[in-house]
Amino acid sequence: MTDCDLFLIGFSFGSLVCTVFSPWHGSWVTLIVWCVSLFPSGLWNSLPPEYFMACAMALGIIGYFQLNQGLALAAVVSGMSWFLPLIGHEEKDIDAGSCSQRFFLILVMCLVPALIGGLMQQTQRQMELRDMVRRQEEKLEIAHTLHDYVTNDVVDAILLLGQVQDADSVKLDEAKGCLRKASLRSHALIEQLEDVHHANDEDSGITDVSRGQVDGDEVLRALCEIARTHQSRLELLGFDGAVLLPELISGDDCMERETILLGLVRELFADVAKHADARYGYVLTVEASLNEYLIRLRDVAAAADASIESGGTGLSRYEAQLKRQGGYLRTQCEDVESGLHWWSLEARVPRNVGNRARVHW
Repeated sequence: MTDCDLFLIGFSFGSLVCTVFSPWHGSWVTLIVWCVSLFPSGLWNSLPPEYFMACAMALGIIGYFQLNQGLALAAVVSGMSWFLPLIGHEEKDIDAGSCSQRFFLILVMCLVPALIGGLMQQTQRQMELRDMVRRQEEKLEIAHTLHDYVTNDVVDAILLLGQVQDADSVKLDEAKGCLRKASLRSHALIEQLEDVHHANDEDSGITDVSRGQVDGDEVLRALCEIARTHQSRLELLGFDGAVLLPELISGDDCMERETILLGLVRELFADVAKHADARYGYVLTVEASLNEYLIRLRDVAAAADASIESGGTGLSRYEAQLKRQGGYLRTQCEDVESGLHWWSLEARVPRNVGNRARVHW
């Protein structure tokens, strides 16, 4: 064994060690050492055939990082591994059949690791994308919970405190101020969470899927509970309104549509408390039919909110969700000669049931 042989073997061992610490650069060095050892020379002998397995590993690593480069290198290495050892042999000593079979075998042994590396990279990217979507869905659910429950409850508390007549007005004002700050901060957190979700949702191109079915009776019970709770709160604030719900909701709904329906109804009650004039009441109706829910609300906007066409961030979110589901949400503000500002809303939540629901008004 010559000094050149020792140097080549040592360099090849070093390239394998380098692969552990820097897979990309180590893989390139491994392939270069193999190809150099194939050139006929009196200075060194070729590396043992077992070293070719290290080349296959290197091609898989490069294919993992860059599939195109991995495939190109696989073609180059396989060509050199087949052609260079034939240099120096007599033509009569070369069997065309066995030579072509050897080339095909070498090509397959080079291409397969590169393809496996590319497939592993694609699989990992898909898993990372699913994890990212799952995390963003969790953040969006937190934002919706904050808005539909915490923020609206805080606003109700502020409005109820405003109805209290107490001699210690300083403490009442301080309490209302703290609640207003909590409401503003929760809205800021909601906007931050929703902005992150929508940005990643547009990039990923993945749409939400149904997460189960909910019986129509359960939907109706939830609607009645929301109406009972929020209508009593509005009565404490001086509102005298009417809520009309279906007598029966037949069939099943997907959980996502049910969440939109209940959340929208809850949001409408909160908007009545925040933006409507208690002197004129309100009318909220929910109609269940064969393939849709229709929600309508009509009230008189307070003087301070006469220019508001929508209910703010909450209704804007539901409008975007319904648009993606094939429904709609429309608002309208009408000024009449008496100076009243009538505000109305109509929303359609699509359904997928086979039996038409009977509706009682």
